[in-house]
Amino acid sequence: KNEAGEGDESDLQHFYHANGITVNNELNNKYPLSEEELEYIKEYGPQYFDFEEEHFEYLNEFKELIENFKKKENKDDIDVVYNEHIVEDDWYFMRFLVAKSFDVEEAFECYKSSRKYFIDNLPIKCNPQTYYRMIKYKQLEIFFNVRDRFNRPLLLLTSRLHNPSLNLKNIDHLIQCFVWGMSLIQELVVRPYPQVTLIVDLQGWGLKNLDTKLGQNLIPIANSNYMDYLGPTYIINYSWTIKFIWKLAEKLLDEATTSKIRLLSKEEYNKLFPLLFDKDDLYERLGGNKVESENPYSEFDKSEIQKWKKLCSIENLDEKMELFENKLEDFYANDLTEEEANFWKRI
Repeated sequence: KNEAGEGDESDLQHFYHANGITVNNELNNKYPLSEEELEYIKEYGPQYFDFEEEHFEYLNEFKELIENFKKKENKDDIDVVYNEHIVEDDWYFMRFLVAKSFDVEEAFECYKSSRKYFIDNLPIKCNPQTYYRMIKYKQLEIFFNVRDRFNRPLLLLTSRLHNPSLNLKNIDHLIQCFVWGMSLIQELVVRPYPQVTLIVDLQGWGLKNLDTKLGQNLIPIANSNYMDYLGPTYIINYSWTIKFIWKLAEKLLDEATTSKIRLLSKEEYNKLFPLLFDKDDLYERLGGNKVESENPYSEFDKSEIQKWKKLCSIENLDEKMELFENKLEDFYANDLTEEEANFWKRI
């Protein structure tokens, strides 16, 4: 709104006029940043996209193409399911334009392809046994309540815990799990920085953990349907081999992608991460104060672990998914006992 109280801008246009601010007020109040510290954070990759006035002209042209396309498509029955999961607003449309360097025609083709993908695949389900493995081996941790200075949720990928040999028969389940996880991330990200911050810890990673088959399957899906959800990406505890590979890969990737990725030394991430996050939310190995349990089941007691394993032993996938969905409905309707609710909340 302007001084007269009149609102004539979209949220995204308003953000354009206030670019570069940190928005995690809780963290800012707890650990205020000096200007020097904020500038230090910005040295390690762009923390936001630097919009210019001409970008909004491209956006209006893009939205006009979409409006005309939907009139011809005329699929109101499909839109009901689609709109439950995908919020189409200026922020969403701008993702396609940013990913395609503001080539409106390319962005539009990408939008149509992505729209068809989601219509064909919604609602998204995840195989519980695959999710169980992800928890058990802590390959990928999504920290729902840990957010950086720009209010982006934290994802931690611990690559040494990944075992490609387990994926050979269940690659489709892992793809399902990825798509399901991305649907969670779509709900997690909040404006004005609707992205996630990713830390890739390569401590102990080796060729035995390299999974080219999974990468070949996931990268096209991510590039085509989840544009610009990935914010700053920090790779830590890497070997000289990784550094060499990255130097080669940098030449093949577009600038928008490479500008987000940083290889950090231990000295660098021990200084950067405590500025970017609340130290109490970070593991000690990331420069924080949080003690990491070696037991991934530390939050669960023995009876709960047995209950979880019993759920995963159900072989009929439809039966398993029906049980999960019924429990979720009961959970949100407050129809479970306190003990059951606590169990399912942690699940």
